[in-house]
Amino acid sequence: MSAQLTSPNQRPILRVAEPNFSQLEEDFLLKAWRSTFVSGAAGHHIQQFEQNFAQKVAGCKYGVACCNGTVAIHLALKALNIQPGDEVFVPDFTYVAAAAAAVVAGGKVVLIDCDEGGRIDPDAIRAACTSTNTTNTTNTTNTTNTTNTTNTTNTTTNATNATNATNKATETKTTESTTPKSTLNFTPNSITESIESSSSRQFLIAVHLYGHPCDMIEIMKIANQYNLIVIEDCAEAHGAKINNQYVGSFGNAATYSFFANKIMTTGEGGMVCTNDQTLATRVKFLCTHAMDPNQRYYHTEIGFNYRMSNLLAAVGCAQLERFDELVNGRRQLIEYYRLHLNNVCDLSVNPTFTNNVTLCPWLACVFLPNVLMNKRDVICKILLEQYYIDTRPFFHPMSSMPPYATCETVTKEGRGNATLGATRMHQIGFNIPTASDMNMEDQKYIVDSIKTVVEGIAKEMAVVEDVV
Repeated sequence: MSAQLTSPNQRPILRVAEPNFSQLEEDFLLKAWRSTFVSGAAGHHIQQFEQNFAQKVAGCKYGVACCNGTVAIHLALKALNIQPGDEVFVPDFTYVAAAAAAVVAGGKVVLIDCDEGGRIDPDAIRAACTSTNTTNTTNTTNTTNTTNTTNTTNTTTNATNATNATNKATETKTTESTTPKSTLNFTPNSITESIESSSSRQFLIAVHLYGHPCDMIEIMKIANQYNLIVIEDCAEAHGAKINNQYVGSFGNAATYSFFANKIMTTGEGGMVCTNDQTLATRVKFLCTHAMDPNQRYYHTEIGFNYRMSNLLAAVGCAQLERFDELVNGRRQLIEYYRLHLNNVCDLSVNPTFTNNVTLCPWLACVFLPNVLMNKRDVICKILLEQYYIDTRPFFHPMSSMPPYATCETVTKEGRGNATLGATRMHQIGFNIPTASDMNMEDQKYIVDSIKTVVEGIAKEMAVVEDVV
């Protein structure tokens, strides 16, 4: 592990995250560069990366690479034909990308509270479904958009007809597995049919935050009951599992990020994965300017230039070949942190809140006990200024930030309630350096430094309490 940032005394600052590259990435990148296929319009690395990542990490049949994870969410929403005013349930405690993409796509963001571990609360999702705000239902019937959708579907009629039989066979086979029924029952025509059969639809973006899977088993039961369209945001959960099934394979679509701090990276990049071939075709269509596949440079609707370059895909192919190495390196580091920090002043590192999940070791998360919650920022400040250890606080609740302050919030008690769980989660923890190739000297230094700082603050608090 190396660091370019340095402290005043020239000791390298241990950063929260950094990529792990080898000679393989350089070799793949140079091969793509020398091929002269450097854009996203052509080059075999794109197709190789899409196919291999979807199958190896997402547990899906199809993948469409794009330029970043936020764009992936926007693409998924548009491909699923979100209409103006459709409600999009988003965790209040998460990174901003999901809500931002929903707003850009024309959705009405509804912020859902989290459980004790920071995951979106299924009970709050159910409450949102059973207490629907109907004031915006008339905004979602847009016959022009429906017509455009139908026209686009017609441009891919041949592909649709060719996959009907396959999709039916897949659906029959899938119901016999552990996959929830709604994972693959998204039929080729259901995008248009759902618009025509209902004046309003609801979307759910389930974010697998900090690598801990949401309760997708319960979420998909709710989705089936209330006809929710589910997108799994797996940006922070590459390779995580529930009951040995990959996250990303439960909902209608899944989105991924390959930003530099992720387990595997392309520098910038994203992907939409799905088990629905027609949906994947539409994502690809929208991602490439919505060009008619049968008539070059003829565009049937507004599309986007969201492609990933072949150069970045080449880096992704190399990282994917090293995926197990990258995962195991971070997993071993987090286990080391757990072993040496979980007995310090009631700290907890990456706790698992259910027994049926395999965590993605994205970032090491330090959970503070309630008594130390209001000392989080002090701890982080001392770690940086005195020990040159970079940290970052848990995410701010979406509802606490200006662009989303007026969004409706929902708890398990119903709509309009303050999301106290999200507020608590922001205050309770922080991330510490998580590099898959961190040496033992740095690991021990970080552990010893955190012990010194936390125990020192705890002692000061105890002295003050005795005096009072």
